[in-house]
Amino acid sequence: MNMFGRAYDINGVWSDEGWWSREAQDALRNRTTCFENQYSGFELFGDSGKSLGYVDGIATAQDNIELNAGVALAHDAFLAQHKDAGEDASKLFFLSFAQARCMKETDDRALATADLMSAYIKVNGVAMNSEAFARAFKCQDGAPMNPPNKCKVW
Repeated sequence: MNMFGRAYDINGVWSDEGWWSREAQDALRNRTTCFENQYSGFELFGDSGKSLGYVDGIATAQDNIELNAGVALAHDAFLAQHKDAGEDASKLFFLSFAQARCMKETDDRALATADLMSAYIKVNGVAMNSEAFARAFKCQDGAPMNPPNKCKVW
């Protein structure tokens, strides 16, 4: 859900006021701002190893929110299907998520797809925001992959 979707009622009719309460709209705005700020701090790198600038967290916010939410839901579904695997199931899930996005990005590709987000930023951003990732890999509190301030969708 985003700020636009909240404005359509059950019949698909647009309303300037929307159907969300003011509190719900403010909560979404605050959570969106968290993702905007977090992802704006991610630096882009390609195969040269030199900095190519920073992610436009505002332009990519909706995609980042959707990816974080989708991975959290997929993780829950994966665990439900693999109840007997214990904590190794979470490790397997996150390793598979990262491996599916493993690629060598050239400088040109990193710049051309900056608004779509580099694969390593997608993976690290989701992992950094996931309590399940931090638990599975026993990341210390405050470590780069377990920051104290995580952005949450819900």
